[in-house]
Amino acid sequence: ARLKSSSEKKSSFPPGANPLKFLAMTPTPPQEQSLIQSCRHLLEVDALKVVNNGETEVESDLLYRLTPIGYHCSKLPMDAKLAKTLIVGCILGVLDNALIIAASLSCTKS
Repeated sequence: ARLKSSSEKKSSFPPGANPLKFLAMTPTPPQEQSLIQSCRHLLEVDALKVVNNGETEVESDLLYRLTPIGYHCSKLPMDAKLAKTLIVGCILGVLDNALIIAASLSCTKS
């Protein structure tokens, strides 16, 4: 029997998900523009990646996939940019400095 190459293997995971279509099924769906802005924010911090970029030009039809950094950011109860700052700071061995930066960025102006 011939072994399948990695390109021939079928993944049990879907190629990606569309958060707009998924959340549209909720009883009170968020506004589409808010969801698009949230996806853009997560793309900025590399927490999401687009998996069907060339197939559609309509932003609401894009399929997204969570990246490894996105997975870890989702476990922290804070903004994705602050979470990424702490994760990268931990990886680089400068967690103390990353904590100081994240704390100062999370303070609101009074």
